[in-house]
Amino acid sequence: MNPWITWLKVGLVRLAVALAAVGESPIWRVARPVETFRRISRDRERAYTIDLEGGSHSNAYLVLESYLAAAEKVLDLDQEDQHLIQVSRELLTQLEQRLPGPERKIDWVAKQQLIESALDARDTPRASTLPTAIWTKKRVCSRPWRSLERWIRFRLSRLGPKGARVREPSR
Repeated sequence: MNPWITWLKVGLVRLAVALAAVGESPIWRVARPVETFRRISRDRERAYTIDLEGGSHSNAYLVLESYLAAAEKVLDLDQEDQHLIQVSRELLTQLEQRLPGPERKIDWVAKQQLIESALDARDTPRASTLPTAIWTKKRVCSRPWRSLERWIRFRLSRLGPKGARVREPSR
């Protein structure tokens, strides 16, 4: 995993735990949390809608912003925490507005872009380079997305430093 994203994840969890420790965590009553998490993880439009108890809605951007705002308001933040919040807000803005940049920092954004470009190109001759299981959704092995994972890893590795090419991993 990217060390930068590890720093971001650990820092945000640390802030959330600190808020919980002082009893100041924002309260979000998510209806059907598992289903909501699945829907968010598959949201190609990046709307990240969250259904709340009582029939109202929000989105992941507002939830994250509420935690960042609560941390600024309640916690005694050091310089690193302030930097973490600033970077998180910039990243949220880039994601929400689909600005370039996050794909170089966050692996799932890069994977999403690769998959989207493959889906856009599936009717072209280039589509033959993708695993058939992507289009047919057949279980071709015990891990149905294994071939997709290999393809994504191969494509990501080609984005390495100075466009260095690597050989496709053996099967």
